[in-house]
Amino acid sequence: MLFERNFLIGGQPGSGKSYAARTLLTIAMLDPTVELKVAEFKGVGDFLDVAPLCSTYVVGVDDEAFETGSSIIAWALAECERRGKRILDAKKRGEAPRGKVTPELAAKPGSGLHPVFILLDEVHELFAAEPDAAAACERAIKRGRALGIIFCLATQIPDKDSLPPNITRCITTRWCLSVLGQVENDMILGTGAYKRGFTGTVYRPGVDAGWGVMVGVDKPGSARSFFPTPEVTAAIVRRAGQLRGKTVVGEDVERVQARDMLADARAVLQPGESGLPWAVLAERLAAQWPEMYAEITADMVRESLARYGVDSQDVKPKGSRSNVKGARRTALDAAQRRREIEAE
Repeated sequence: MLFERNFLIGGQPGSGKSYAARTLLTIAMLDPTVELKVAEFKGVGDFLDVAPLCSTYVVGVDDEAFETGSSIIAWALAECERRGKRILDAKKRGEAPRGKVTPELAAKPGSGLHPVFILLDEVHELFAAEPDAAAACERAIKRGRALGIIFCLATQIPDKDSLPPNITRCITTRWCLSVLGQVENDMILGTGAYKRGFTGTVYRPGVDAGWGVMVGVDKPGSARSFFPTPEVTAAIVRRAGQLRGKTVVGEDVERVQARDMLADARAVLQPGESGLPWAVLAERLAAQWPEMYAEITADMVRESLARYGVDSQDVKPKGSRSNVKGARRTALDAAQRRREIEAE
């Protein structure tokens, strides 16, 4: 169910998003080959009992929690780069004819291709605090599906301010719990879902918590979260621990430092340059920090820097007679000054 999929869970407060996410997490943790990374930005410890099974676990809404959440995404993006090379080698050996991670490859000792399940609960909190994390998450989701890296994002209404549209477009398996209206419903399930009869508006928060509509599966329709008793929950976690033994999958993986795109964009500007076209800026970022910006596009850079208030403006490339759209040095510097003022 989880392999080669990413998941978006959305709904209003009280609709049961965390339990829905936990249902998917339960599937992952009962497979002893799956590495678990959990970041919960509600701050109440909904997944605290699973922490001993995780290679990375964080709970909170403070700077340290957001930094760890960003580092999880940065690690995933760098891991995509590493796994891409491993898959290429496997394909040359005839073990990956489709250029993807298979269950056989994932289970092969020492392959470095074991499944990774990344759960980001109330992810809108992270993206509001760390705009670069959203851009990195988009790239990791696009690349990770074929490489054994699974994302599960749980959020309240995923509008463009809380969850970038390009992320929702990349996720095909979506679970809409209780929502108030058609607009919110289609933000989660996709345009036209309400008119086709797929709607979470029929569910009541609290009363129908856990019920929702799931699309992107073999048979779209109503689905309910698993609500075990505390005793059963403890038994499931114990069983997962027994299956895994004393080893935490991925515990020895190197921590990857998240990057600051605004600072990096300013850094790749050369002396005397008043600005750069988006495409050139993307090329320079990828050349300077390939582990973080591999395969980044001009649109990704533009959308990421827009979250800092950097507008797309006319710039004149060196040696060109005409203007193209890009980022001006003055706009990047102004964005940095605003951030410093806000931090005081």
